[in-house]
Amino acid sequence: MDTTLIKYMKLTQTDFMDKLLSWIDSVKDHTLISILWHNNYFSDYSNSDMKTNYVKLLEYFYSKQIISINSNQLIEKYY
Repeated sequence: MDTTLIKYMKLTQTDFMDKLLSWIDSVKDHTLISILWHNNYFSDYSNSDMKTNYVKLLEYFYSKQIISINSNQLIEKYY
C-alpha cells in the first residue's frame, strides 16, 4: 500500500494521506480494511514523514472509532 502510493503513483506525503483517508472514508462502513505498511518506513533515517503518517493514520482510526482486530478474531467473529 505505502509503496504503491508513494513509489508507483509518485504521490507527495500530503497527497498520499489525503488519498488514503479519502479512500478509507468511502469504504469504511461494513468493510474489512487491511493495512500493509512496510517497517522500513519506521526509521527516521529512511523517511520520517512515513512514520509520522502512520501515526496519523492510527489516530484517525481511533477518532473515527474504527476498530482493529487480528486474524484470529476475524475468524472467530465472521466464520
